[in-house]
Amino acid sequence: GNSLGLRLGCIIPNAEAASTLSTVTIIPFMLFSGLFIQLDSIPVYFRWIQYLSLWRYGYEALAINEFTGLNFTCTKNETVYVPCPSGTCPRCPIPNGESVLEQLGFDGNSFWVQNVVILALFALFRLLGWLALEIYARKRRASA
Repeated sequence: GNSLGLRLGCIIPNAEAASTLSTVTIIPFMLFSGLFIQLDSIPVYFRWIQYLSLWRYGYEALAINEFTGLNFTCTKNETVYVPCPSGTCPRCPIPNGESVLEQLGFDGNSFWVQNVVILALFALFRLLGWLALEIYARKRRASA
């Protein structure tokens, strides 16, 4: 998030416009991160936004870290009864953390991939900010 803000600050010289544009830029990244809208329910023509969202990778890495290896115990009120050969059998709807990750549409084996992508996006946004600042400085030197 910081690198994205730095990049926007380098591109836009006016603080008020930068503040407005940063909000307009950051909100879609937050919306399409998977926290507010399930990733598979995002319309196909907007799905590309999730791959630029730092929040998506952070949320997925956090979910993998927290839910991997967990086992849940359902209370009597949480148990559902499903048909089975002997009639109906009690079943816990969410028996473990892996089922939570599956419902969220996350691959439980990609924890380090998520962290590498976050670092890569951090570096990319910093580089874009530096390039924007360099171009701005060259234009100022040329006009002075």
